[in-house]
Amino acid sequence: MHHPIQMKPADTENRLDRKLFLGMLSKRYSEQDVRMMFAQFGTIEDCSVLRDSNGQSKGCAFVTFSTRSSAIAAIKKLHHSVTMEGCSMPLVVKFADTPKEKDQKKMQQHTQNLWNAASTNTLASLGPHYLSILQNMGHSPPSSISGNGGGGGNYGNSHHLSNNQHMGGGGNA
Repeated sequence: MHHPIQMKPADTENRLDRKLFLGMLSKRYSEQDVRMMFAQFGTIEDCSVLRDSNGQSKGCAFVTFSTRSSAIAAIKKLHHSVTMEGCSMPLVVKFADTPKEKDQKKMQQHTQNLWNAASTNTLASLGPHYLSILQNMGHSPPSSISGNGGGGGNYGNSHHLSNNQHMGGGGNA
């Protein structure tokens, strides 16, 4: 038996391609206020203002439109268009991060935190292993800890010595 494929409009466009993140939003704005502000661009499927545990707005929200073209129109018209009450910078309107992008940002932040710890010589006391892990992840150390610039002390040199020993170079760097 042959059944035609049934498609709903939401299936033709990925939900994440239509979901916007709003930042630097007035903390006085409710979901209704956000809906009113964005309704001119098209049908809104979902709208939520992020709130803390006390129910206070965090100054950001998500809006999902029924079409990608509505989302793009909202970005073009409203991104950096106004500085809202209680905000130090203009309104941010951009596509919401995908789960993959969120994971990448978390990894970048984690890596940056490790580098920050290394640049203050916190990792130096733990040994070159942590620096090696970061380098294996494809990141270059700041010059202050790689032995190529100030502030790194002996740590950069001990790392190079350690690498030399692993490659059969003896240790006479």
